[in-house]
Amino acid sequence: MHGGLFGDICKQVHDLPPEDAEHGQIRIASWPTKAWGSFGGRLVLCGGAAHPMPFLRGQGLNNAIADLAVFVDALRNVIKDGAGMGGEVEKCSSEIVERGIKGVNDFTLNCETVHNWETFRQSDLVLRGPMHV
Repeated sequence: MHGGLFGDICKQVHDLPPEDAEHGQIRIASWPTKAWGSFGGRLVLCGGAAHPMPFLRGQGLNNAIADLAVFVDALRNVIKDGAGMGGEVEKCSSEIVERGIKGVNDFTLNCETVHNWETFRQSDLVLRGPMHV
C-alpha cells in the first residue's frame, strides 16, 4: 500500500483500539428524493423534509439554504410579477427535487465511502496520499 505518511497514520489510528473493544454503530440514513404533490401550490418541502441526507461537510444545510432561496424567488415572482402561485411552487419543487436526488445520492456514496474502513483504504487518498488526489 502506498500512501506514505497519511496511509501510515490511518493504519495507526485504525489499530489503536484493542480488538475486543466494544463500540456502537452509527447507521447512515437517508431516503431517495421523490417528487411530491404541492396541493395546488400550497405545499413546498425544503431542507431535510425534502431530501434528508447523511452528515457531510454541512451539505444538508447548504441545500436547505438553496431550497429557501428558490422558494423566496418563487414568492417574489408571485408578489412582484403577478405570476401564478401554483406554477411557481411547482417550478420551485421541481428544482428542489432535482437537486435533492443528486445531493442525496452523491453524499450517501461519499459518506459510506469515507466511513467504511475497507472502502476508504482503497481510495486514492490512502493509496496515493493527499498530495496526489
